[in-house]
Amino acid sequence: MSTRTELASLPSIEPLKQVVGSGNEQLAAALMQSITDDLIQLYGEDEIDEEEHEEYQSMVEEMIINTDSPSDEDGSWQMVIRRVVAQLNLDVEADFSFNHFGFKHYYCWHPYRKMLTDRLSEDALQLLRHLEEGRPLKGKRVHDDGSLFGWLEADEVKRLHHELDGLDEHAISVEELNEFHEQLIECLAEVAESDRALLLTAN
Repeated sequence: MSTRTELASLPSIEPLKQVVGSGNEQLAAALMQSITDDLIQLYGEDEIDEEEHEEYQSMVEEMIINTDSPSDEDGSWQMVIRRVVAQLNLDVEADFSFNHFGFKHYYCWHPYRKMLTDRLSEDALQLLRHLEEGRPLKGKRVHDDGSLFGWLEADEVKRLHHELDGLDEHAISVEELNEFHEQLIECLAEVAESDRALLLTAN
């Protein structure tokens, strides 16, 4: 799969959690208007892809309007999450060198965690798992449908950075993962220093 990982930081994940199952019709309407405007710009007013529009509508309703939040949160929610961040003006920062490399999610995270299984604590491995497999906002799991989202709170970012940065030079035994490792540590260091949460989206 060519799904690519993007990392962003924001002050807290809490505003995103509060949106899920909130029944906030005003926010949902604003999101759908934003989506409609983008689709018009992409296709033209008379050529909107109705199937794509309905797909977005379904995601917005499932994530926000439905007050009985599902235990499985679709990975494709990441498309709505990106828009919620913008709609709520959550002071997102995504200009990290990591994002310029276009790391393919499924080719990096699993082999990276597997490679470090015997070198990291269970806590650090679980934090990597949240980024590899996704982490729901309110439910029990993220359903991987070719897209994913995950997150770490500020203290978790600091803990993961501390362990990864403390690895010796022989820890990275797969040459292809050297750049990924270096860029991840650099990104985590920036986020940890600013005491912010980390948001991962993969699409």
